[in-house]
Amino acid sequence: MENATIVIANTRTMMGNRYVVEKDTKSLAGERDLPLPVLVLGALKAFRALQAEERLALGEAYTVSGYVLAHEAGDAFTIK
Repeated sequence: MENATIVIANTRTMMGNRYVVEKDTKSLAGERDLPLPVLVLGALKAFRALQAEERLALGEAYTVSGYVLAHEAGDAFTIK
């Protein structure tokens, strides 16, 4: 988010409505950096600050998923 962009680098799908499968995009064209509008960038930075508070509160129980949006415990959302 430092460059006001978001990186699309992989895909997440559900298998049998039970398992999340992560894999590369279908093609190199699917991997890209997208610009973030000012309003969206501000909202994501505010959410990132909230995530930092949650991470401090949970300590080692917090999962660093690497995703911009995640549950309170840091786990990535499922596709459901």
